[in-house]
Amino acid sequence: MVYNQAMNSSTAASVCIRKVTAADKEEWLRLRHMLWPNLTKERLLADRDALIELADCAPIFVAALNDGSLCGMAEFSLRQVAAGCESSPIAYVDGWYVDDEWRGEGIGRMLIEKGEAWALGQGCTEMASDTTSKYPGSTEAHAALGFEPVGPSINFRKWLRAVQAIPSESGLI
Repeated sequence: MVYNQAMNSSTAASVCIRKVTAADKEEWLRLRHMLWPNLTKERLLADRDALIELADCAPIFVAALNDGSLCGMAEFSLRQVAAGCESSPIAYVDGWYVDDEWRGEGIGRMLIEKGEAWALGQGCTEMASDTTSKYPGSTEAHAALGFEPVGPSINFRKWLRAVQAIPSESGLI
């Protein structure tokens, strides 16, 4: 594997990219909270436990330091379709995070490369991902690893509130 030129040999020696284990639960939860700070702890815990159950078909790779702590993670899944992709199945990067102090050391690249190896083993020929402006540097990180933008993506959501029913004689129903 070719790693980021900025990565020094001491980083490579001190970081192990591997699948998440039950022993990583708390550190992985911390990383997930750093990536998605708006999600409640309860939601993150429920997602975390469900994802560990699915680890064979939706792997989670972590960057583990010699002391057992984690400094990065990447979560993957298989999808049948993804924006801009032409094949199926498609490996999808559902979450990707590296602690600030470890960025620029090639850890993000190692996590994605581990996911690429898994994806090839699943018969994938494409990998997809997404990001938003809430994640500064993400667009550049994706581009540095060979991801190509496939167009702007705008998603909408609306919370529904109870409203008074419109009487049927109004002619609107």
